[in-house]
Amino acid sequence: MRKTKVRIVGDPDLSAHIALTLSDFYEFERAPQRFQRAVGRDYSHCRDESVTIYMVVKGLKGYK
Repeated sequence: MRKTKVRIVGDPDLSAHIALTLSDFYEFERAPQRFQRAVGRDYSHCRDESVTIYMVVKGLKGYK
């Protein structure tokens, strides 16, 4: 199965909740990386507090 890369950018609390929800169902290659601001074009148009979370999903939990 091919790995899938996921990037979550936005509100810190909502982003953390989404990452936690994904971890309930999917196995990650390593622990998600979290940065205390939005990156790239998502940062240039917004001054609100935000985060970026990167993760690499290996597949469904329990699926081989």
